Order: sequence, then structure tokens, then C-alpha cells
Amino acid sequence: MAKEFGRNARVSSQMQKELSLVLQRDVQDVRLGFVTINEVVVSKDLAVAKIYVTVLNADEQAKKTTLNCLTN
Repeated sequence: MAKEFGRNARVSSQMQKELSLVLQRDVQDVRLGFVTINEVVVSKDLAVAKIYVTVLNADEQAKKTTLNCLTN
């Protein structure tokens, strides 16, 4: 019987929590606006993570700027 919450799920969940905290506490960029970390998907070997975000209350240019800030 497989574990319901395996290591990948625990790492994904913890990464989502930590990223949210970093955005709240440490990032002081007024261009970001309201950013939500929706989901984090981690590969089986934990080498790669895909982070899904939502940016609210911003026009298209502000959204692109926000994504550039988050990826750099």
C-alpha cells in the first residue's frame, strides 16, 4: 500500500508555505501587488520544482513584471 502523503507531497507543501512566507516578509517590491502561490510540483528526485502563481489586481504589463521579479 502506497503512502498517502509521500515525500514529494511533503516537500511540495513545505516549499509552498516557505515561498509564501518569503513573499510576505522579505520581498519589499511595490511592483509585486497581490501574489498567491497556488501549487508547487516537485519531480520525483526533488531536483526540479514547478511553481504555479496567480497575480491579482494588475494589468498585463504589471503581471509580466511580477513574474520577472519572481524568476530572477
